[in-house]
Amino acid sequence: MAANTSGSHTQDAAAAAARGFVVRNGSRLFHNGKPFYYVGANAYWFIDFYTLSWGREQIDEFLDAAQALGLQALGLQVIRTWMFNDALPKAAATYDARQLAGLDYIMWSCKTRGIMLLLTLGNLWNAYKGPEDFLAMATGTAEGKDILDFYRDPATRSLFKLHIWGLISRVNPLTGLAPKDDPNIFGWSLLNEPRCPGCNEPYQQAIHQDWLSDMASFLRAADPLHLIGAATEGFFVEDRRTLLHWHNPGPGAQCDGEDWFSISTIPQLDYTSIHVYERHMELLPKPSGSQGDWPNWIHCGWSCYVNWFKNYVQLHTYLSETVLNKPMIIEEFGLTWFKKTLDQQRVLFKVTFDMLEESAQSGGALAGAMFWNAAHNNTIDSDGYNLVDQLDPFRRAGWREACAVEAAKTWRPYRLFNLTDNITTAPQYVKVLESGDVVGVISDATAKLNRLRQQSPAAQPPPPPPPEVVSQSGRK
Repeated sequence: MAANTSGSHTQDAAAAAARGFVVRNGSRLFHNGKPFYYVGANAYWFIDFYTLSWGREQIDEFLDAAQALGLQALGLQVIRTWMFNDALPKAAATYDARQLAGLDYIMWSCKTRGIMLLLTLGNLWNAYKGPEDFLAMATGTAEGKDILDFYRDPATRSLFKLHIWGLISRVNPLTGLAPKDDPNIFGWSLLNEPRCPGCNEPYQQAIHQDWLSDMASFLRAADPLHLIGAATEGFFVEDRRTLLHWHNPGPGAQCDGEDWFSISTIPQLDYTSIHVYERHMELLPKPSGSQGDWPNWIHCGWSCYVNWFKNYVQLHTYLSETVLNKPMIIEEFGLTWFKKTLDQQRVLFKVTFDMLEESAQSGGALAGAMFWNAAHNNTIDSDGYNLVDQLDPFRRAGWREACAVEAAKTWRPYRLFNLTDNITTAPQYVKVLESGDVVGVISDATAKLNRLRQQSPAAQPPPPPPPEVVSQSGRK
């Protein structure tokens, strides 16, 4: 199956830089001639609130707090939100006028405050508008079909491209610009968490990655100026040569059909991404005796998780910088409030932002960290994500479960149990654990990054990136 390869493979960095867009140069991001490292947030609820009588005020209050620097202010540089909704589209190529007006208002409100937007074009999950909806609109029904049909059906692909083009090319009456021409748009996420659960056969992986390549190629041809990402979570498929899949949050993650490394080599993708949550952690096999008597299945507790989290981020950053030559963004991270404490949330945020600050100081590939979810007053913190992040027949739940059962027989996270706990006992994290709030941790990180940005000397516009890495995985 051949992907659409029309148009340039990479962002036109010189033209984008000249017009004030965020650009990529190798494994770093630049904005207005300076290295760009940022703290951001996810706020998927914007369009919903605009449609409520009191919602616009809530959006403005949140953005005012997100914009400001200083005590008890967030100082966020980028916000990630949905560009789709339950009526975006409501039928094939048909979009609700009020929800479009909400999207216009959000883009204008962020632009007036100097907060950039990372806009997500679609969603794996059935919240608002899922793949089954596009499949049904394109073919008449999604009954008896699954996510693989969405990825391979030509009519559904054409409809999704029409969806992309309609959203990025429509002129916003408030800004006077189409989103594809607006430098205040940080970039595009193709499809939130584009898994293909249970797609472990070579032809299935080929279909999945061809869809991502096809959509990225189409989007790059339509918009040569903005950054493009795939909104991947960071999972590795089974690879007996590298054993990278042993770094997954559990044996079943290799069955989610996301070959993070191979996907990240797609030339049109400008940055890599990971989404990291403690709820991804599965039961882990551990030797029950000195002879390595596998398995003794255990839960990964707080100290286990936070140390695994740091290593997971560092591994993906290393691969992004040294092998893929692309920046990396932690596009989603956080702790579920009903499973972990607010004290532990502060520590996780501090650990994350410490890695980001170190990357900014050293010119590293880790370019941004975006927490989930930024709430305000009447926005609920049990945000629905934890409810819809469940597999069903359309998302190939049975295939994924069968694969995970087999994977658990051979999956061995050796390194996880040899980690030194250098986080929960470290003085700076003990101090955070004992006092303060998470807003203060965020505010402190954004202030430090802002100072580093101001101290950075202006650079020349970045040259075109070097040739892209061709996938070396051979993991089909």
